[in-house]
Amino acid sequence: MEHVRIQLASLEFDELNYRRTLFISAEHQQHLEDVKMFIHGSPALEGGVGPLMVLLNEHDLTSAVISCLQKRLKARNQDDAKDEYKTAVYAVVNLKRRADDPNRNPDDLPDPGPDLDKADNYLEGGPLWEKLDVLGTFDEDWYGSFHIFNYLYSHVRLEPISLAEVLKDYDSRLNLKSIAPLHLTFVAQTAPGAIPKGTIMCRLDAVYHNPLDDEMEALKKRVTDLENRVALLETRVGALESRVGVLETRVGALENRVGLLENRVGALESSLVALESRVGSLESRMTNAETALAKLSSEVAYLKTEVIRLRECCEALC
Repeated sequence: MEHVRIQLASLEFDELNYRRTLFISAEHQQHLEDVKMFIHGSPALEGGVGPLMVLLNEHDLTSAVISCLQKRLKARNQDDAKDEYKTAVYAVVNLKRRADDPNRNPDDLPDPGPDLDKADNYLEGGPLWEKLDVLGTFDEDWYGSFHIFNYLYSHVRLEPISLAEVLKDYDSRLNLKSIAPLHLTFVAQTAPGAIPKGTIMCRLDAVYHNPLDDEMEALKKRVTDLENRVALLETRVGALESRVGVLETRVGALENRVGLLENRVGALESSLVALESRVGSLESRMTNAETALAKLSSEVAYLKTEVIRLRECCEALC
């Protein structure tokens, strides 16, 4: 954010004060970006000021200032600018009528027509900006009161003069930070033997760059970078959460399948236990059968022996 210091001055010129100087504060000059200048003459009943010279230290910027003002005035809608000028001049004309005879009835004052005609003729002589070839004059009607320089800013709206721009046009090697102590000098020029008169109004807006702005911008950039990084992490975390949710669903399905398999294995184990019991029963029955068969075999062998013995006894008897 720019910091602006405003300096207002009303500079009056006379025989002893034909040069008037305004100093621009040298404090923080290294941060000075520009000086915006609003300058105009003050139409007086006895005449205007000029032609004026403008010096920045030892540099004569008069031509560059005039060129800048012409550009500003040329950029305006010419009809609107002429209307603003005419309104102001008509007010000055009427003021002069009353000042010439302050005790006279307003209805009996002289006809302002001739003076208003002069103002109209002044306007008809080409574009308004072309009339700004000097910064005021003491030689026109009412000694310069009609000159357009007297109505800039106060009545004819304009963008301010940029001293940085003017200085660049004057000499591109110069800048406001390289000139110290920075001051503007206004010189009222007159014809030989004439006494300088008149007043100018000047407003200077010194525009300083606040170095804290750079730090704030850097801090804002860091905060923005952090916000972007957090947003990116949030996006990535959201994607991971979605993937984890899918995995949890799949794991749950696997758990259900494993549970079913465990139930089937348990059933198989129960079946195997039952089969083992039945096989044990069969083994026991087979053992019993084998024992009975061995006993029968033994008895049969005995019987065979007895039969053979009986046969032999019979044969012996016969």
